Amino acid sequence: MWSPTDPKKRFLSLLEETLKEEGFTITRDPFYGISFIRDRRDVRHFFDLAVTKKEDNVEVGNLFVGVRFDAVERKVAAYECHLPFVTDRDLARRRTLGIWLGWSDDGFSRQTWKIKDERSLLKALKEVTDIFRTTGIPFLEKYSNPEEAIRVLAADDQEAKRLTVLDTKRAKLAIAMALQTEGVGAALDMKNRKLAFLKSSNNDHYTDVSNWANKLFATEAD
Repeated sequence: MWSPTDPKKRFLSLLEETLKEEGFTITRDPFYGISFIRDRRDVRHFFDLAVTKKEDNVEVGNLFVGVRFDAVERKVAAYECHLPFVTDRDLARRRTLGIWLGWSDDGFSRQTWKIKDERSLLKALKEVTDIFRTTGIPFLEKYSNPEEAIRVLAADDQEAKRLTVLDTKRAKLAIAMALQTEGVGAALDMKNRKLAFLKSSNNDHYTDVSNWANKLFATEAD
């Protein structure tokens, strides 16, 4: 029997059971919302979605997958100046690369699902799972490779801007990942490359990354 009071709970319970097969565990946060998380050594995978009650219906949408290289993200955060209200929990939610799922063919809207009965719930569950498995999982597998990740972070092209929107964040991540995976020489080369790009595009961004990199190399380049 369908109960209009519990569709959100039922949908998430079924999705949780389904994604357990892929090694994901559900987390709920009052600020960040619902995420399914899986750890693979130093790499963390995120699958986020919004499940919102609207009158007697439930709407599912805002599907997002992200990859976090934990040691790299920690290195970036360690030498940044953070606002007083930014917590360690906030920093731990950062993704290194990520993308929205379920875009329409014209690229102007993302797909949503309205759950109003058992049939629409099972339809939403199947379609969300299919999108995640056919698009999200391949993304997570591809960009969990450090070589693939640093290729994107080192660039400032369309793909790079789509997967890491902010130029300053992408620059810091590229430098930190080069230091982590290839050593000081490669990281210094990456710093010079990124600063040259930022100097030609945005002086404030250049100053931010330059100051951050000076702190990084003063401590970790010995």
